[in-house]
Amino acid sequence: MTVTTIAVTVALPMYLAIAPFYSRLQRDFANRGFGRRPPASTEPFRPDVDVIVPCYNEEPALLEACLWSLADQDYKGQMRVWVVDDGSRNLRALRPVLEAETGLDLNVVLLDGNRGKREAQAAALHDGRGDVVVDDRLRHQHRVGRHQAARRVAG
Repeated sequence: MTVTTIAVTVALPMYLAIAPFYSRLQRDFANRGFGRRPPASTEPFRPDVDVIVPCYNEEPALLEACLWSLADQDYKGQMRVWVVDDGSRNLRALRPVLEAETGLDLNVVLLDGNRGKREAQAAALHDGRGDVVVDDRLRHQHRVGRHQAARRVAG
């Protein structure tokens, strides 16, 4: 027997016998609603944002202005601020700024010794859980809202 003869006499009748049964199973499964998606939300997607503020021997007034500028954001999603002190010698002067009530979801990480900016960023990234990460360079003006948090970072 040739391959064509075997295919026509064995495989084709088996396929024709199984195909309607399999098609019926698919329809029944679809009609039961398994795996249906919930209705789409009318709210726009707002990713969680982690803002990292590494600092080393910063002026307390500059850090305070930075934190108040972040607190004044118009971003409607969840925003966490990570201030990472990289072993500043003026920590005693910075402490009142770090303990002030700004309304931010503020997380303070104190590193022992000056390890550098990359290590300070890594310390915040280790515990952070935001969809978007913004690294801040202690400026007075901040724009987290429409511009920097518009993109979702795939994890």
